[in-house]
Amino acid sequence: MGTGELAGLYAKFGDVLNDTFKNWWREHGYYLFAEERKPLLLKELSDPSEWDSNWNKEHAMVVVVPLDIPKRYLQGFFARLLKQRHGGKQGRKALSDEDASTAQFPLHRNFSIETL
Repeated sequence: MGTGELAGLYAKFGDVLNDTFKNWWREHGYYLFAEERKPLLLKELSDPSEWDSNWNKEHAMVVVVPLDIPKRYLQGFFARLLKQRHGGKQGRKALSDEDASTAQFPLHRNFSIETL
C-alpha cells in the first residue's frame, strides 16, 4: 500500500487496481461513502428517562398532547406549529449542503471533465 502522508488514505481505500469494483465496493467503498443513519426518530416517549440530552431546540421539538382534545383540533394545531418551526424543506438535504453529508468521503453531484 501507500507510504508517507497519504498512507492512511491508501489503507482506507485498499487495492483499487487489482480487484473488481463489486468486490472493492463490498470491502471498502460502501463504508467510505455510506451516510450515517440519523439517530433522531419520530417516536412517543413513555418515560422521562428516554429523553436524549443531545436533543436541542434546533433539531427536535417536545410537545405535550392531551388525548382528550378532538383530532381535528390537534391536526390544525400541529399544522400551525410545524409551519412556524419547520424549515419547510422536503426530502433530505442536498449533497451540496455543507453539513448534509455524514460520509467519510462525501459524494458530489456536480463534476467536470477535469475532476474525472
